[in-house]
Amino acid sequence: KHELQLRGLKCGGTLEERALRLFSVRGLAPSEVDVTLLAGNKKKNKKGEESEKKTDKALSEQHREIAVLEAQISTMISLLSGQLQATIQHVERKQVQTAAELEAEMLEEEEEDEGIEEEKEEEEEPDEDFIYNPKKLPLDATGRPIPYWLYKLHGLNVKYVCEICGNETYYGPRNFEKHFQEAKHQYGMRCLGIPNTRHFHGVT
Repeated sequence: KHELQLRGLKCGGTLEERALRLFSVRGLAPSEVDVTLLAGNKKKNKKGEESEKKTDKALSEQHREIAVLEAQISTMISLLSGQLQATIQHVERKQVQTAAELEAEMLEEEEEDEGIEEEKEEEEEPDEDFIYNPKKLPLDATGRPIPYWLYKLHGLNVKYVCEICGNETYYGPRNFEKHFQEAKHQYGMRCLGIPNTRHFHGVT
């Protein structure tokens, strides 16, 4: 039995069975020994195999999640490598500075912050020359938008498109009537072979 234990073989059974087991491995290398003779080699039942499969699946899923996290961390490190290096250098520089140097640097940073705040306040100040014109009304002689009622009175809210003038858009009937005498419309009429008389002013 002691010899079987030394070779890692099963020690159960009768004296004759143990002797046969020991004789069967005589002269064999450990790798050549039948695995059924080794101690602790019990046949796995079906439930045990299923349990092992579930465990292996859970471990593989866990390993996959770890690999994804490692990849994300590696990507973040590569993206932030510049900031990390700058932070390390900043900390190392702070560690070797004297108290007077640190105080002077703090004062300089405070002055910079105050300058930035002043610039922001200047940018936020409303522009007095800004004209509020959400409807994009035409401007009068003073540079201000004309009243909306006057805009509608002159029919400037009506849009006319002339294909002869290259799909040019004219706002209001007055501007539309005037464009018939303009060189662009006259040239288009000549190209079409139509006389540019008052009878054809409606052709667009």
